[in-house]
Amino acid sequence: MAPQLRACARAVELYRRLNDRENLFLALVVQARLRMLVGRLTGVEQNLLEAEELLNPAWPPGLRFQLLRDKVFMMELLRRWDEAFALADRALQLAHESGDTALVVSSLVMSIDLELAAGNPDRAVARGREMLAFLRKERLEFGLKISDGLAMLAAALMQQDQLEEALELAREAARMKRHEGTLPFFLDHFAMLAFKLGRHADAARAAGYAEAYFASHPNLRQPNEQRARDELLPHLQRTLPERELRRYMDEGAAMSDVNVARAALGW
Repeated sequence: MAPQLRACARAVELYRRLNDRENLFLALVVQARLRMLVGRLTGVEQNLLEAEELLNPAWPPGLRFQLLRDKVFMMELLRRWDEAFALADRALQLAHESGDTALVVSSLVMSIDLELAAGNPDRAVARGREMLAFLRKERLEFGLKISDGLAMLAAALMQQDQLEEALELAREAARMKRHEGTLPFFLDHFAMLAFKLGRHADAARAAGYAEAYFASHPNLRQPNEQRARDELLPHLQRTLPERELRRYMDEGAAMSDVNVARAALGW
């Protein structure tokens, strides 16, 4: 991630010198997001404030949406929930007004994640069902952009102990994420679902892979994934003998992300 951050810093300085407002805006937003993904919150608020000052109302809605999305993410990380929800509502309104179905879906996915992070699984499920209804109404195919929403809806349903539906959605999300190459980011949720379904060894293997992955990559777990991990590990420690748990986790760390997901979800 360090090379990307350095490249962003160079882009910001270049576009500032060229007085290229639109590309400077984009560079600042990307820089803010990269900083948040690796947990470097210093400078993020300044990035987004400068981007907001550059924002031209005549620019495409997608550009304005990017700024709102990253402001929501920042408020989520800072646990400033009222501000986060107000910004998420603005993003959804902008998406609907734009008529861009992809923006609407992205906004609803963001809302599912936010509600779950704030400890509102019932509202997360409601947002998830709103997303599914919108997809059916617009006759949209389940594409790569929806995989996060399906995974987060599965996580919310899991918190309600609606395990059968959660499993169905998690499997669909995992198949999509396999093609995206983003399975590791959601393995904590899939491991928790496997545990609740009584597949303790498979849950431990998935948890082992996730632990190894995040130990070797700069990206941090996001709030929902960190909470899933923090809740799962004590369950595993109480359920499995220490040496057995370590063996399963080591086995998972040596497997592929696809194989641990398949074992956890039975697909």
